[in-house]
Parts: sequence; C-alpha cells; structure tokens
Amino acid sequence: MSNLRNAALASVAALLSVACVASDVPKAPRLDQWAIYDSDDATIVKKSREGICHDYKSGKFERTLHYVAYKTLDDCRASGGRVPKGYP
Repeated sequence: MSNLRNAALASVAALLSVACVASDVPKAPRLDQWAIYDSDDATIVKKSREGICHDYKSGKFERTLHYVAYKTLDDCRASGGRVPKGYP
C-alpha cells in the first residue's frame, strides 16, 4: 500500500514540477489563436472575442485582454472583425 502511495506522490510531484517550468515561459499573442496577454503595444490591433478590432485609439484597447493580434486594422477587418461603434 505504501508503494502505491509513494508512486502517486511521485507522479504528482513530477506533474507539478512540469507545470511550474511551463508557467515561467511568457507567451506572445499569435495570429491563429486566442491569447490571454496583457499588452499595451500600440503597434498591434486587438480583435476581441466579440470580433471587435481595437487599435490604440480605441477606448477599450488597454482593457482588452482576450484577443487575437493583428498588424493592421485592415488585417483585423479582413479576418471578419469590425471596428467599434462610433469609431471614425
């Protein structure tokens, strides 16, 4: 019984060590998947989960944390996104 418990504890310890190492790696937004990434880099355009494209002039740019990053507003719109209501 103690061998089984020791094996279970060793497995949990191994999984925790892998999770700790993996969490130390910063991840940047990618064009092909949703990212959770806090970036106020004014050179990117953020497409939110709702499909709204926010550039640095948008009032919600800094608050948008779940997004797909694009190089330009035109690239974001071409992917199916739209600009916020009332945007020039």
